[in-house]
Amino acid sequence: MNALLASLRSQWAERSPREQWLLAVLALIIAGLGSWYLVAAPLIDFRNSARTAYVDSVERYRNLSVGVARYQALLANADAAAGDDSRPLRTIVAERAAAMELPLSRMVPDEDGRLNVWTESTSAERLMAWLTDLDRQSGIVAIRANIEREGDGLARAQIVLERGPG
Repeated sequence: MNALLASLRSQWAERSPREQWLLAVLALIIAGLGSWYLVAAPLIDFRNSARTAYVDSVERYRNLSVGVARYQALLANADAAAGDDSRPLRTIVAERAAAMELPLSRMVPDEDGRLNVWTESTSAERLMAWLTDLDRQSGIVAIRANIEREGDGLARAQIVLERGPG
C-alpha cells in the first residue's frame, strides 16, 4: 500500500502546477457527480415516490370515505323505506310502477293481504326491473307470476304480490 502511495506521490510531483490544478478540479467533478448519482438522486427519487404513494393513499381514503357515506345514506334510505310499510300495498305497488313507467291494467287485493296485479304489454326487462325494485326498496315479493311473452322483448303478466318477511 505504501508503495502505491509513494508511486502516486511521485507522479503527482512530476506534474506541473497547472496539471495538478486541472486534476484536482477533475477529481472534484467526479466526486460531485458520484455523490449526485450514488446518493442524492436515489434519495430524491425515493422521496418523490413516497410522496406519490402518500397522495394516492389519501385519494383512495377519500374515495373510500365517500363510498362509505353513500352506503350509509343508502342504508338510511332503505330503513326509511322500510318505515313506510304502514302504507297500503296497493299504494306502494302503484307508486313504484309509475316511477318505472310500467303500465298496470288492474290491481285486486285478496283476503290474505296479497295483491293481484295485471300488467299491460311492456318490456320484459322493465317488468323484471320493477319486481327487483319492489323487493329491494319496499320488501314486496312476488309469490306467483304468470308471464306471457308477446315477441320483440314484450311481455304481459299476472303477478301475486305480498309483503316479504321482516
